[in-house]
Amino acid sequence: MSKTTLKVGESAQLSFIFNAVGDDFIPPKINGFQVNGPMVSQSENIINGAYSGNQQFAYVIQAIRPGKFTIPSAMVEFKGRIFKSQPVIVTVLNQNIKGEKQTNEDSYVSKNNVGKNAPVFIEAEISKTNVYINEPVEISYRVYLNPKFKIEKENKINFPKYNNFWSQTEDLRDNHWEQVVVNGRIYYTKLFRRTVLYPQKTGNLSIDPLSLDFNIAYPTGELDFFNDPQYETARRVIATPSKTIVVKPLPEKGKPENFTGAVGVFEFNVIVDKLESKTGEAIQMEFVVTGTGNLKLFELPKPNLPADFEIFEPTHKEDIEENIRGMSGSISDSYTIIPQNKGKFLVKPQQFSYFDIQSKSYKTISSDEINLTIAQGDKHISQLQKNKTTSPKTILPIFTEATFFTLNSSTFFNSVWFYLLLGLPILTALFLLVVKRKINEKEEKEHKIILNNKKPIAPVSWQNLEQKSTDKEVFYAEIEQELKAFITTYFHIDPTLSNETLREQLSEKGVELSLIVQIDKLLQTCEIAKYTPVSNLNKTQDLEQANEIINQLKGYL
Repeated sequence: MSKTTLKVGESAQLSFIFNAVGDDFIPPKINGFQVNGPMVSQSENIINGAYSGNQQFAYVIQAIRPGKFTIPSAMVEFKGRIFKSQPVIVTVLNQNIKGEKQTNEDSYVSKNNVGKNAPVFIEAEISKTNVYINEPVEISYRVYLNPKFKIEKENKINFPKYNNFWSQTEDLRDNHWEQVVVNGRIYYTKLFRRTVLYPQKTGNLSIDPLSLDFNIAYPTGELDFFNDPQYETARRVIATPSKTIVVKPLPEKGKPENFTGAVGVFEFNVIVDKLESKTGEAIQMEFVVTGTGNLKLFELPKPNLPADFEIFEPTHKEDIEENIRGMSGSISDSYTIIPQNKGKFLVKPQQFSYFDIQSKSYKTISSDEINLTIAQGDKHISQLQKNKTTSPKTILPIFTEATFFTLNSSTFFNSVWFYLLLGLPILTALFLLVVKRKINEKEEKEHKIILNNKKPIAPVSWQNLEQKSTDKEVFYAEIEQELKAFITTYFHIDPTLSNETLREQLSEKGVELSLIVQIDKLLQTCEIAKYTPVSNLNKTQDLEQANEIINQLKGYL
């Protein structure tokens, strides 16, 4: 803490410094202050084989009322242990500051400034924080840079996962820089990412921080031979603060019985391909919803028809444009209906209900009524049979009359040989398909037998590896190779993928996040061991951890 006695309205810097790079930093709950941050910075060094690290989480806090306030401990995890900071007592005097400036306001070179006092910072601008479920929320990510600084290299961007949201993202990193004034200072800024979120769960939903890892060049205050400013380069990691969106359930009052979750602004139509038909002849009836909203996240209504019609499963189609404005376009269900009796039939208006995001109320749209005229069709052959489509669910009547035709056996066309030769390619293709399927099933069975016969220990090539190899590069290279080989083989993942993509693939296959984190840490340890002279490694412990990871992964197979 830069100082522990403040006046109302005065700001101070609160920093949590850890002499290593830990995991799962848990900030304290700070009452009585307006809080900006955190600004995250970390560094790792290896000097003469000795590894050292530093991690800092810095906040700018501004006093908003007088009194004595205790800032609780922050916590961070490192190698399975929890480390806590000491609580800090801050006294806020009942005096307002007027015209005072912070002593470090113009200290652009300082790496400890955070929030909007920092030479470079990032903001997550949310369009609204109190919404209904499935109501779109826009988040804009904007980076600010002091003109005296330069971004030399972008190392990595860690994007949020947006759990409990359907998301659509637009990458804007090619945008141009613009000049703005923030807190009386000139900055260059650009919008580099924009995301639209559709919340899928009610309650207080958290938006994880987006962090940016890059190298920044800052002026040293000295001039070179040509009187140009000299620069030094430092690695910086900045992040947006965590955000919370309050998601309300849709109101129960006025909710229609046929409501299936549509939220947005829509139109609804029912279309038939013909108004006159015959019994046994197919009619296409299409239910179409167009508009803007959560088009992929609700069901269309089912047809409500007289009992004189046979209805078959629909064909679903989507023509949706997904962009930063959300989802827009149309979805449709096309039904095949078969009239069973002749006559004139009135199809009552079909209804579709949705929650109008503009008026915050439910709306129900009714289609036009449809008049169908059905004549008596062929008694013996239905239109479905003519078109070789799926047979109706009802049992056709047994006919006692038949019509016979004289066949010319001397003509090759329509003969038995004609159809045999015509069907030979199809039969051959089906035979090859069956053979291929049998081969795949055999390979899968052999694959499972190999997996089930494996003992819950490391692969054979790991046996006595620690005793046989004194070369740590070889030792960790073989651990990395065998671990990746196990994952890519048994989870059917492309072995050429990067570690980051590998983690995403494992997550998609249902592997728990905690286990993925263990795999990532072990692979990072292997990378450090292979390419740096670090010596404080525990080979026995790392080998045991690799065995344990493989045993846990087997539970997902």
